[in-house]
Amino acid sequence: MMNFLGFAIILYTVFLILSVIYTVKHKKTALELFCTNLFVVFVLFVISITLFPIPFDTRLLVDLREDGYGRKNNFIPFASIYQIINMSHLSISLRQIGGNFCMLIPLGIYAPLYFKGMKKIRNFFILALLVSAGIEFLQFSIGALLQYNYRSVDVDDIILNVSGSLIGYIIYLIIKPLYYKILTKIRQKKNSKMDKVDKI
Repeated sequence: MMNFLGFAIILYTVFLILSVIYTVKHKKTALELFCTNLFVVFVLFVISITLFPIPFDTRLLVDLREDGYGRKNNFIPFASIYQIINMSHLSISLRQIGGNFCMLIPLGIYAPLYFKGMKKIRNFFILALLVSAGIEFLQFSIGALLQYNYRSVDVDDIILNVSGSLIGYIIYLIIKPLYYKILTKIRQKKNSKMDKVDKI
């Protein structure tokens, strides 16, 4: 099995160092640094839970193929959701459906904050759709390379992901005034301190 944790830690450590240097050099605020790093952690987390672990071990793959194990794909809207609700325990249903629903909520908050074009709901909806469909496509492609369906391609995952991201977008609209208000105050305090230092 190929895990992502070690690689993710290395990637994040490098990014953290570069982001701190960038923040100091371009006189960004600690809030901006924190939010940027939180967004990167979110991206790495999504990659980790959607694509990994990958079963690269040859013997394991042979056994899995022979035993007929593998995830089934679903291209019928709401079929998987209906099956999970009717055949699973409540806690399992909430975990599976809720997990897919919540996974891209942070995207709805961060994308409009960092990319001007994403402030329009239409553009953001297209982005969310592409991100979710892209994840499913990567899962399918890796499965095809392995000749084993290690993750299911499920249209319901896309429906839940995009729905959750739209909730995130609504959260962004609610917190946006407060975020920019706090950011403006921090910048004003920072500028006033710099002015005092310059006068000295």
